[in-house]
Amino acid sequence: AIGELRIYFGSQTGKAESFAHDLCHEALGRGLVASVIDLESVSPSALVDGGGASVFLLSNTGDGDPPDNAVSFHRWLSDPATPVDSLRGLPFAVFGLGDRTYVHFNRTGVQADAGLERLGARRVLALGLGDDGGDIGADFRSWVGSGFFEAVAPFVKKSAGVVAAPLHETLGADLDFELLPARSDAEGCREEIGVEDAEKASAEATDVVAKFYFKASRARVALVRELRQRPRPDVGDSTAHVEFDVSGCPALSSYAAADTLELLPENDIHEVLQLLPLFGLVEGDLDRMVTFRPRAPGRTMWRPFPTPCRLRVALLRYCDLRRAPTRRMLAAMSSRLGDEAKGCIERLLKDPASMRLLNDESLAWTQYEFWQALLSTGSDRLDLGTFLLLCPRQLPRPYTIASSSSATPGFLHLCVSLASRGDGRRRGGVAGGGGAEGAEGRSPFRPLFALALHSFAPRAERDGEVSAVFVQATKDDVPIVMVGAGAGIAPFRGFLSELAIPTAMVFGCRGPDEDYLYRAEMEEAFAEVGSADGRRVLSHLVTAFSRHPDKRSGRYVQDRLKELAPELRGWLAPWGTASLGIGAGGTSASIDGDTASGGRFDSESAAAVGAGDNVHGGDGDKGTNGSAGIVRRGGGGGVVYVCGSSAAMGRGVLAALGEALGGGEAAVEALRAEGRLIQEVWGDAAPKPPERMAVFDPPARRPKKDNGATLAPDTVQELIEARRSIFPKDYTGAALDDSCVKQLLDVARWAPTHGKTEPWRFVVFSGFGRAALIDATLAFYRSREEGFWKVAWGGEFNGFAEFETHVERQRAEKWMRCSHLISICMRRQQPQEGKRLFPAHEEVAAVACAVQNMHLLATAMGRGAYWSSWFDHFTASSDGVQFHGLNAGEGDLWLGVFCLRPDAAYRASRRPLGEIARWRDSLEAKPDDGTCAGVDTFAAAPRLLRNKGQAWPRRDAAVEDVAALIRLRRSIFPKDYTGASVDDAMVRRLLDAARWAPSHGKTEPWRFVVYAGDGRNRLIDATLAYYNSRPVEFWKAAWGGEFPAFSDFEAHMERQRKEKWLKCSHLVAICMRRQQPEEGKRLFPEREEIAAVSCAVQNMHLLATSLRIGAYWSSWFDHFVDSADGVDAQGLCARKGDKWLGVFCIGRSDRLEQYRAASPPAGGGDNCVAASLGVRFGRSTEQPKAASRMRILEVSPLSGQPFFDVAGAFRAP
Repeated sequence: AIGELRIYFGSQTGKAESFAHDLCHEALGRGLVASVIDLESVSPSALVDGGGASVFLLSNTGDGDPPDNAVSFHRWLSDPATPVDSLRGLPFAVFGLGDRTYVHFNRTGVQADAGLERLGARRVLALGLGDDGGDIGADFRSWVGSGFFEAVAPFVKKSAGVVAAPLHETLGADLDFELLPARSDAEGCREEIGVEDAEKASAEATDVVAKFYFKASRARVALVRELRQRPRPDVGDSTAHVEFDVSGCPALSSYAAADTLELLPENDIHEVLQLLPLFGLVEGDLDRMVTFRPRAPGRTMWRPFPTPCRLRVALLRYCDLRRAPTRRMLAAMSSRLGDEAKGCIERLLKDPASMRLLNDESLAWTQYEFWQALLSTGSDRLDLGTFLLLCPRQLPRPYTIASSSSATPGFLHLCVSLASRGDGRRRGGVAGGGGAEGAEGRSPFRPLFALALHSFAPRAERDGEVSAVFVQATKDDVPIVMVGAGAGIAPFRGFLSELAIPTAMVFGCRGPDEDYLYRAEMEEAFAEVGSADGRRVLSHLVTAFSRHPDKRSGRYVQDRLKELAPELRGWLAPWGTASLGIGAGGTSASIDGDTASGGRFDSESAAAVGAGDNVHGGDGDKGTNGSAGIVRRGGGGGVVYVCGSSAAMGRGVLAALGEALGGGEAAVEALRAEGRLIQEVWGDAAPKPPERMAVFDPPARRPKKDNGATLAPDTVQELIEARRSIFPKDYTGAALDDSCVKQLLDVARWAPTHGKTEPWRFVVFSGFGRAALIDATLAFYRSREEGFWKVAWGGEFNGFAEFETHVERQRAEKWMRCSHLISICMRRQQPQEGKRLFPAHEEVAAVACAVQNMHLLATAMGRGAYWSSWFDHFTASSDGVQFHGLNAGEGDLWLGVFCLRPDAAYRASRRPLGEIARWRDSLEAKPDDGTCAGVDTFAAAPRLLRNKGQAWPRRDAAVEDVAALIRLRRSIFPKDYTGASVDDAMVRRLLDAARWAPSHGKTEPWRFVVYAGDGRNRLIDATLAYYNSRPVEFWKAAWGGEFPAFSDFEAHMERQRKEKWLKCSHLVAICMRRQQPEEGKRLFPEREEIAAVSCAVQNMHLLATSLRIGAYWSSWFDHFVDSADGVDAQGLCARKGDKWLGVFCIGRSDRLEQYRAASPPAGGGDNCVAASLGVRFGRSTEQPKAASRMRILEVSPLSGQPFFDVAGAFRAP
């Protein structure tokens, strides 16, 4: 029958509800009769009453569980006892809101779609699935646009002549807003708590999120203590144990272990104070009362939060000031602004890509940042009532409870991890996904936990119920295996207080003296006998320390699970099929940190292992019949509980579990199907491609046959000498086309890298995004203490105020004149089993070569470029590194900013060749004076002045030819050299090209020592002499003990002398002459000098490619290269900071055609070059190898072009 279009929503955070209102508004605009209905208020019979069509918008919570307001509906739909014809003939469609990072993507939507059809409903449109890890709004619009209204129209009544008002005009249309005078504490207290509203909440219409405000209980924070042994709150490395007194909260005091507590955070008061001038208010107005009243007497009122309340409470507690304005909010606010601001918002609303960027959580726009930027040039004021009504609501944050109500009656414990925003500021409030944060200048864990509420749907009502699983496991006396990392230990702490059977725990952290949470409690639980028959409650305690100081490579939970494979197969075998008892009758097992060994495990060895590294096993000497471990009648039937952040406890752990069980993914799914695997994860997933991508067109793979360089050597030389560092103060402010930036970032990938680590990372700031980088810089320096300014930059600035004035001047005169600011970052190689860890300076060198590729191509394009150090303290800080989504704790670096402009014209000069290179072609050692001048040198040349301001002269050569040359460059290994000589004149030419690299402050730190002829043996013999002097102990550790003694190394070296080094025509030692302190002159960081030398080597390598000469940058032999002996042997001075960076091998090879480098094909993942439209603030995760190497923060100015103009190749698909 024809009837109403009913739009049902099941929503946890309000997103599905928001989509429901948007869909309803569009339906009304099409003249259809439609309404939005909360699934919590629906009875089964009402679903088919009155005819019409139904659409279900269903979100997921946890790992595919239904949201709280849809639990009853989902249970009814899934119940086998529900009659199969209950919904016969009901036209329906389903759209699910999920996240692909979870194992059960959109399970609620998928099950609802199948369940509706099973009960006789008629599907009119295919199931739609939105991914919150991508652009879920676009997914929803695409689904609606695929024929939704055409599919439901035949079943829905039309309301002729009715045109829906603009969406923002329908919101709050029945409410009047009032800002009343301040009231006394006694009068205002009751309203702030919301007691009166709580009594009426069930009878009033409100949204999903607001229900929390009306029903929440208050709980007092009784205790906060740090859990980490070495906390570092400044970089987000802090975890707190928080205790709440819930004795006066009946809804909270009856919790079960591993239940969920939801906390409502508060905004930072400083952010509230920032906003007030935008409303035309002052701090004293915060004590005034706000209220919403119905316009029509007796009408049910929809209120966004409990009122009346103080304005202070409304802004601190109920408005999420950390989220950007929504589409609804923008439309409503713009109607009350002037023409200029209104026009800007209209352009923004018409640009879907810009709206996606604005609301991208990774971009982290706040309410103040947006509105301040919009209103900075005008006199407009924001309407307070509209703002309070439509500002995104503050969402409660879920936390797994870390205690047992039976063990700690009246108190509830949480394990809370601190998180840092990553831009020099700390968020005030509780972070989502298991993190909590506090504002600077106060305890991070003060009562920012303003309101607390036990989950609306207790765990026992959910399909994925946890406590009941463990209660049943206790009754059945089956093995329980708990796997967690970091704050994922929380539920296990509660279980250990209640379980009376042996349990195994695998726990991961960085190190035993760094972040081993609840260490004393865990070791005590292992040591104590807690069960009735004398067995330990925690029979096995297995730890994985990823950064143990005694380990050459990290160890993770995944590794431990694989080592425990025999035990896991016994514990988790199907019920009654296994007889393996750990610790029973001599079948115990232990892990000593490296290997698994069978046999008896006694208390003495347990103590020794526990003190050293990783494992505590069952004690075979205690208990009845020697049984102290995990054992059950008949064996098997165990339960696994995995808990932690999805980055640590995601698919990798499940894959390791499947491998340990021997059945892979099928074994894991079998456990899950039997209800014996519970996985509770939160936060960002393990490395995955960026959320929004614009895939660059990669170059074609190198052909199998080398077609040769397309540029003549003379042209390449001229290009190298024409490259200039064009200072931003000379930029015009004109915009550079995005396609040029795409080409530059593409050629960066073709730099040399040791061990294929490819450490370069780039974050591109353009348009308004440039201001974001500058503002983050100011935020960092604003937090510096007074003493900082006395020494920074030689005391140039008396305080932050003077520095801010300086930066604001530079903002206008330098940085905003740049078309693009590209942050240059280095992702540090991480330890891997069996893989060499390369020195950090080699990774810096690789990034520098990538930047030199960009600079040379920019020159070919006729574009200006400049590598700026930016502001030293910020670039060198962990805040600066984390601002770019990297991890300072893992050695990642921010190396400065690459500035771009549309054109270039500069002149430059360089040191003569004789000052930077010396020649050694015999075994005879000549005296060195340490000046690198006049000794074994080429003939001195006059100081050169080239290219006096003209652009690159060879414009007849296509830009693509230059890019092709860069892509053609290869590291040709010396073993493939023929031994034929390269003419000395060619080597001089390479060294001449090296001089034209960029260097900060014209330090020109590159120095080269050329070993040719017998000089090559001189270098090899010096290397052998150094290692011959090493003590016996040296050989036990060097190269992992590969050579037991010098004689073994010598034999190896002599083989290499013949098979590698003497096949080279020339061996050029690459050296860095360290800048020395000078009065009134800035001393540049060492890494900048290393980068300059690396750019010089890249010049040589590219010219060698055009000359068809084989070249390879070798580390040589690390210990010698890094030693003072090695540095001094090159005529430098180690004590002055000079460095030897390796050897540039030059030779002839007939295998150039066989060398090719992998070029990622189009298609995404690890095989694409992509740009992430947005920067992830405050989250540090390993990025996939190629997919996120280039991450774009692309925002355009507030005037002229669309507000956020994401053009061309950078537009998200």
